[in-house]
Amino acid sequence: MAALGQLVAGIAHEINTPLGAIRASSNNTIQALAESLPELQQLSQRLSAEQQAEFLV
Repeated sequence: MAALGQLVAGIAHEINTPLGAIRASSNNTIQALAESLPELQQLSQRLSAEQQAEFLV
């Protein structure tokens, strides 16, 4: 029974570790987008028509 408990704990750890990394990355991405998106309009106004076309591709 103890060995089964250790096995289950090991499997749970292996599953949770990648999920934690994914969760942290997604939170960082959300934060970066939240900070950058409000500035997007100002950036697009500073670009030439050619640069805007390249940006939107």
